[in-house]
Amino acid sequence: MIQETGIIESIDGKYAFIRAERTGTCEHCSTKGVCHPAEQHGGGKEYVLVQTINEIGAKEGDKVMFETPASTFLKISFLIYAIPVFALLIGSFVGRWWHGKFGGNMSPDGASAIFAFIFLIASIIIVKIISNNTGDDKYFPKVVEIIG
Repeated sequence: MIQETGIIESIDGKYAFIRAERTGTCEHCSTKGVCHPAEQHGGGKEYVLVQTINEIGAKEGDKVMFETPASTFLKISFLIYAIPVFALLIGSFVGRWWHGKFGGNMSPDGASAIFAFIFLIASIIIVKIISNNTGDDKYFPKVVEIIG
């Protein structure tokens, strides 16, 4: 489990938005899609707003601990990073194959690059659609303890 602490800024139904200190790992975090830069909400760049599930009934202003299972990081990392890389490689091979069948005046490298780019963009769009349509709360961090 990956645990962090923060202060609840607002409550929206079963969700709590927590102001948490931005750490160096934030830039490379695979779940930063559920974080919202605090400067958009009147805060500073040193904080992020993290959308969490508030099952314990914490209130605005409470200092809380929230956690995310490590397995969630692996699944989201695979979705965000591995799928586009695989699509890029497959697109490159499809481009080479296409050039062999229908190439015309285009170079094999050009066809490979064009198809790789098309497959990459398509995979990013697909990943975005999948991430927007999951509707599954198991990928959100959960508030686990009220500290103060």
